[in-house]
Amino acid sequence: HPNARGPGVPGAKIDFNALKAPANYRPGLGRGASGFTTRSDIGPSMPAPDVPKEADDEGKFDAFLGNDSGVLAGSGAYDEEDREADQIWEQVDQRMEERRKTQREAKEAEALEKFRERNPKISEQFADLKRKLTSVSESEWDAIPDIGDTTIRKPKRAAIFTPAPDSLLARAAGGGLGNTVVEPEGGASIVPGTATDLTAVGQGRSTVVQLNLDRVSDSVSGQTVVDPKGYLTDMKSMVLKSDAEVSDIKKARLLL
Repeated sequence: HPNARGPGVPGAKIDFNALKAPANYRPGLGRGASGFTTRSDIGPSMPAPDVPKEADDEGKFDAFLGNDSGVLAGSGAYDEEDREADQIWEQVDQRMEERRKTQREAKEAEALEKFRERNPKISEQFADLKRKLTSVSESEWDAIPDIGDTTIRKPKRAAIFTPAPDSLLARAAGGGLGNTVVEPEGGASIVPGTATDLTAVGQGRSTVVQLNLDRVSDSVSGQTVVDPKGYLTDMKSMVLKSDAEVSDIKKARLLL
């Protein structure tokens, strides 16, 4: 309708309430429209009327047959016709089940055959090559080399040789002579006791003890405070404990 269109100005809002309705227009329910209804439109609800309990008896819906007669009767006698009908339906069910079973087995066999065609076994892949082995002579069999167990071993790596440092060579050259080697960079010996002369250490220790005894004996205006001979005798009679005994004593102390 020409009046149904608003102004042709771009961006202008159209007031549809001010537009004239087209011809033959029927608003509201006249054109089949149905809106929602609220409680305020229909007012408060009315209570349902009291219905007698006899109305709930569905057995009287048919005045002639009722609910206990006819096709839906449940209390009728089970006669030969009913038994024959049940047997017929059971045979039909068995026949349909056998038919479905045959079709199902055929589909499963077809699917299995397609799967084996797409994924053949290794024995089937080399079946033609196995047949050709019948034409191999004994000399050709003997010429086949033995593989052994090299397939499960790791490949051998090339030997790597690293030149030894000069300090290691010097240490090895003087290790059996019992000499003390002083590292130019400082530090202790590689293995304690291997480069130490124990005889010289014992002689030096005896000399130090003798000097201490001489100094103590003449410390108080010529009076002897310690008997040098008795002290040396006591020192010789002492039993030196080995490293193993010392370690055992330390372990016992830790346990206690």
